[in-house]
Amino acid sequence: EIVGMMTPKGNPYVRVTDVESTLLDCFNRIDRAGGIEELLHCMEGIVLLNEERLIDYLARYDKAFLYQKTGYLLERAKGTKSVKWLTNNEESDTFVNKWRMYVPQELTSKEEYELI
Repeated sequence: EIVGMMTPKGNPYVRVTDVESTLLDCFNRIDRAGGIEELLHCMEGIVLLNEERLIDYLARYDKAFLYQKTGYLLERAKGTKSVKWLTNNEESDTFVNKWRMYVPQELTSKEEYELI
């Protein structure tokens, strides 16, 4: 079964994948996505990704390198100026500048964090 494959309402003869699945397929095989420049250009048109779905699909692929590629390419394409908290404010007490996010200290290495 293809990750993220579905049948649209009203047409049982057509099978499509969602944005998250298609994106991971492209990250997995950049050569089949038209190359890195084309992939980055296409990513500019993505407005919203379902984070839970993306994480679920990554787990189904079960490829460490795909996690690395996904993090790098999403970071490159969709850098943000806002600061976020990975979990609640009390638990996420450590700022990781690279991701502009507060995370629990136990998830970080000494080189990447600043305690608040």
